[in-house]
Amino acid sequence: TNKSHIATIPKKSNKVSTTNKPTAKGSTTSKKPNKVSTTNKPTAKGSKDQKKSKTNKDTKNDKQNKNQNPVSDKKTVDIPFTMKDKQHTLFLTLGAKPSLEMASKRDHLSNKIGRAIAKLQAQPSKTADQIKQITDLKEIGVTAKYIQQDQIKKPTPQLQNKIQEQSKKLTITLSNYAIQYDVNDIEQILAITGDDKKGLLAAYRGIHFKVKIANETHTLSISINHVSGKLTIYFCSDCGPLLNKIDQWLNDINLSDALKLQLTALRKKIQKFDKSLNKKNVSKDEVQENLKIFQQELEEVSDINLPITNKFPEEDFDPQGKIFGQLEIINGKCTLKNGGNIPSEVDFVITTDHRLIIGRKHTTLGNKADVLAAGQMKISHGKVRRIDNKSGHYRPTVQESSRVPTLLREMGFDIKAANIQLYRFTINSDGMVTHLEKIIDDFCK
Repeated sequence: TNKSHIATIPKKSNKVSTTNKPTAKGSTTSKKPNKVSTTNKPTAKGSKDQKKSKTNKDTKNDKQNKNQNPVSDKKTVDIPFTMKDKQHTLFLTLGAKPSLEMASKRDHLSNKIGRAIAKLQAQPSKTADQIKQITDLKEIGVTAKYIQQDQIKKPTPQLQNKIQEQSKKLTITLSNYAIQYDVNDIEQILAITGDDKKGLLAAYRGIHFKVKIANETHTLSISINHVSGKLTIYFCSDCGPLLNKIDQWLNDINLSDALKLQLTALRKKIQKFDKSLNKKNVSKDEVQENLKIFQQELEEVSDINLPITNKFPEEDFDPQGKIFGQLEIINGKCTLKNGGNIPSEVDFVITTDHRLIIGRKHTTLGNKADVLAAGQMKISHGKVRRIDNKSGHYRPTVQESSRVPTLLREMGFDIKAANIQLYRFTINSDGMVTHLEKIIDDFCK
């Protein structure tokens, strides 16, 4: 009995009940202590994020403040000016590192001045004016370099205004420079004037070439044009400047298209050479060489109507020769008479009965007989795009080939804007072509 009674009596415990009393941490419902929420108390990590956010915000504000400062911003000012008859623009970039650029390519002005000086210094013999031009260019270059490399540690509006005014004064200097040296660009070297022309004229005085045209003889030489005051090629003392004489010929309403083509090409070459005479010191050898070329081309100018002969009539037909057919105009387009596709690059001949035959190898196309024209042709979208006189068997001269545009027009072909390239042939003792010199490169009107 005692034993069972003892078993039913609960044992006394030394532990304190946690059911009704708070724990050390203050909880009344849980045996484990509650964790304290961190939403209202910053951790170490939270402190770093806040510092970083503040730093980024400050940096952004600094940038905004910097952008609001017009002094430290880069600013480009366009300053238009003229050099003789040519319009230019000086681009001034303001800021910590100012720069000066000129022209549409935005090249640094100091670079352009450097190239101009190099051109002048490369002249084999410099005139007194050209030596002075080099000195003036160097002075302009020093001014440009000062503006371009002016290191402004703390730029202010006052300093930037000062640089802008200096740049405007520089454009005035450039305009005056252009007038003084008769140039329209900083890289254009001095046009020869005054006493220098007279000195060069004395050096060229012994250079002259006789030119026979029809039954008349003329003399090519260098002289000073009494109207323009510039060095130029004279046809003879009575006829005056050669360019004027060519213009008279070109204005002749009875002049054939073949002659116009030849004279127009020659005029371009003479005009280019006349300009060079007044822009640099042309050596006596250069003058002699060019006058000889002009003499030859003037004497070759002619309106030839004779057929062009095959220079190798006894030679066998080339096995690679092929006739594509006769070319004619249908609905305004080049078409093969018997049908078929037209390759873009073909050989051609115009026969003496005025038929345009295209294919490969001229002797095959012309059947070894005389022709009115021979060469190569480019055809695109039914139009003739290019014509030349490249034919080793017929070797048509520039004069003979100058009539090709007229022949094609008479046959109904539209050759407007077609490129015509005519060559002079150099041959060896066997009659083989060793060199081609382009004499005419123009577009049909």
